[in-house]
Amino acid sequence: MVERLTGLQNIDIRAFLRTAYDLRDEELIERISAAACLRVFEPRQLIADVGDPIREVMVIVSGTVRVYFLDHEGVTFTDCFLRQPGYPVNTPRLTGQMECGLEAADWVTLLCVPADWFLAEQEKNSALLKLRLKMMDWAVFFHWNEKVSRWRLDAFHRYMRFRREYPGLDGQVSSKYIAEYIGVAPESLSRLRRELREKEAEHAPAPDEILLRG
Repeated sequence: MVERLTGLQNIDIRAFLRTAYDLRDEELIERISAAACLRVFEPRQLIADVGDPIREVMVIVSGTVRVYFLDHEGVTFTDCFLRQPGYPVNTPRLTGQMECGLEAADWVTLLCVPADWFLAEQEKNSALLKLRLKMMDWAVFFHWNEKVSRWRLDAFHRYMRFRREYPGLDGQVSSKYIAEYIGVAPESLSRLRRELREKEAEHAPAPDEILLRG
C-alpha cells in the first residue's frame, strides 16, 4: 500500500462522517472515528480480490474504485466504477468472503472499519444500524440504476453516461475496462469515441440521453 501522508493529514474523519452521512450523533461519530483508519491506494493497485475474507467495512473518501467479477472461466470483467464519498465499496455482508474484486482506478482513499467491530456495535447501537441500512440503500439504488441504464440506453448513450459520471477517467483507465463496463467490444468503443469526436468537430450536440430517475 502506498500512503500519501500529506493527504491523510488533511482528512478529518469526524468531519467526513458528518458530511457524507449527515450524522449528528457525536457519540457515534467518536466511536467510529476511534475504530476506523484511512488507507490510500495508488492507481491500478489491488484493494481486495475475489475470495478474500471480509475483515473491514470500506467506504470511499475520495477517488474511484473499479469493481470486477470473475466469469465461469475465471476471467475478470468490469462490473462498475464507484466514486461517491461515503459509498461502501465491498459487499453489504460483514462476514464470509469477497464476491467481487476491487481495484483503484485512480488515487483512492478509503475509510476502513473492522467488520467484527461493526457487527458487535450494531447489535447494541440503533444509530449505527441505521447508518448501515443507509449504506445498503445507497448500494441498492446505485446498482438498480446501473441495471436500468444498461437496458434502457444504447451503446453511445452508455458511453456518454460513463463520461458524465466519471469525468477524467476515460483515457486514464484501460479501454478494456470501459468497454466491459458499457457492454461493448473494444473495437466498438473505438467507434463510439470516433463518433463523439466527429460530433464535437461539427459542434453538433450529442443525442439527448434518456434520463433515469434520481
